[in-house]
Amino acid sequence: MSPLRALLGLGTGYLIGSIPFAVLLARASGGFDALREGTRNPGATNVFKHVGRKVGAAVGLLDYFKALVPCLLAQGCLGWGPAEAAAAGVGAVLGHDFSLFLRLRGGKGGASTLGVMTFLDFPSLIGSGILWVLALPLLKGRRFLAGPAALSFFPLLTALHSTPAFEGLFPGWRRGGAALSAWLGALLVALLWARIAPGLRLPPRVAP
Repeated sequence: MSPLRALLGLGTGYLIGSIPFAVLLARASGGFDALREGTRNPGATNVFKHVGRKVGAAVGLLDYFKALVPCLLAQGCLGWGPAEAAAAGVGAVLGHDFSLFLRLRGGKGGASTLGVMTFLDFPSLIGSGILWVLALPLLKGRRFLAGPAALSFFPLLTALHSTPAFEGLFPGWRRGGAALSAWLGALLVALLWARIAPGLRLPPRVAP
């Protein structure tokens, strides 16, 4: 791996990830200020709830592709290795979470994290999606946690994907090695939980 390419990818991805699609599309679709209204979170969920499903879905897709496309272009067009290309996606997640254009404010990074994981090991991401569906009925009242909880298994699933029993399953859909996918996956999951944790509310304590 070339450290210079990795740094270049990280920096370029950060600039792309810093584009606040939630803020831009929400304002263009009716003047909603995602930074000051609703949950005050410049992400797809805030726009989805307070502007509309179509605009929210568009924001989510743009946030997803602004992490995935730089990875694909770096590897497919520039010939970079998986680790160097993945650095661009990680940079996009960091840019989304700490946007240069929003004074280091940003969203939770869920959609952008999905973009990087799609690049690293798409079959393992599908496995996480199955776990997400299975977790929904078990998290009544806190279903928003099903996604991060399911993604937490992504590093383990990428490791399983490299075992003899599963390495032949969709081998062409896996761009990163098992170690790269597991370590970056764990890093992204940790960052996602760190962004979500401040908004979690524990149930009030009942006095004895």
